[in-house]
Amino acid sequence: MRRSLLLLSFTAMVGWSATAVAGLATFDSFEEGHMATELVDNGIRFFDLDRRLGDPEYFFTIDRADGSELNQFPDYFSAPNVLGLGGWVPGPDVGYARCGEFKFSTGEIATEARAEFFTLGNYVGNTVTMEAWLDGEVVATDSFIFTTTWVLEHHTLEIVGVEFEFIRIVGHGQEIQGCFFAVLDNVLVSGPVATELLTWGEVKTLFR
Repeated sequence: MRRSLLLLSFTAMVGWSATAVAGLATFDSFEEGHMATELVDNGIRFFDLDRRLGDPEYFFTIDRADGSELNQFPDYFSAPNVLGLGGWVPGPDVGYARCGEFKFSTGEIATEARAEFFTLGNYVGNTVTMEAWLDGEVVATDSFIFTTTWVLEHHTLEIVGVEFEFIRIVGHGQEIQGCFFAVLDNVLVSGPVATELLTWGEVKTLFR
């Protein structure tokens, strides 16, 4: 609630309508081959990529994929680009790079996160988890487990209805240090959302 007070203005104290702060990263405004240790798309910052290969830093990449097998997932892949996790394939095909973990955030408190993963070449039994972090603690998670190796899979990870500062995506498992091979598209972060109308008396109680 202390953070929600920042959304109030004196002109809206006796009632406010539904509002939302949202960002959707599609990576389509970048040129293929763009590389950065931190990448920002539509207000969402991607950072702390770790491929668990021992190097001090790694690079997010932009991979064009509009001529690839991702076209079989039109509801989840928005052509032409995806986010690569350390590599890319020049041209309209796509490459799946190794990843141990990374984070993303809008820099504000949010209440919803979603990301579309396309994976290939993973070890059966390894998992990928989305963790929502607030005040140094994990407050919610969502995850999937690999059941195939050389079959293209699509997975959605989503967390809704809890406040968080940032999202951590992390791989776990017995093989290759728990890493996974994937690209991402359509990463959403949104919130907070105000949905109730307050009376003046109710507003005053927020400041007590």
